[in-house]
Amino acid sequence: MKVDSAFEFEKRRNTPVRYDRDLVSASLQAMEKVGDITEARDKRFYKARMSGKKAALKAAHKVEIENNINLIAPAVVRKTGEINIATQIEKTKTTTTKASTKASISRKGIGKKKATTTNYEAMED
Repeated sequence: MKVDSAFEFEKRRNTPVRYDRDLVSASLQAMEKVGDITEARDKRFYKARMSGKKAALKAAHKVEIENNINLIAPAVVRKTGEINIATQIEKTKTTTTKASTKASISRKGIGKKKATTTNYEAMED
């Protein structure tokens, strides 16, 4: 117990240290380095934890689909039929909107030059 490094460290821990610019800068650099190290360790830990997650999730989804394929198959057939109907409706909408846009432009007179007259007498008053 006469030579105990922890005891010596404890004795020196609470003694006031005179301000030294080099000591402060070295302490700040050490704190930044410790922060960087802990951040890197956290990232590595997270990456190691999540490494098998994606494969396990994909396998679980595959099993779920195989077990409940009867629920999915009718919906796929319905969906392809709905897609065909939807594309036909969109095509008819685009053709009708183009025609109606042309008609509204011709009715409003958009694109035609308007004759402008300036009333100089009104401007003088």
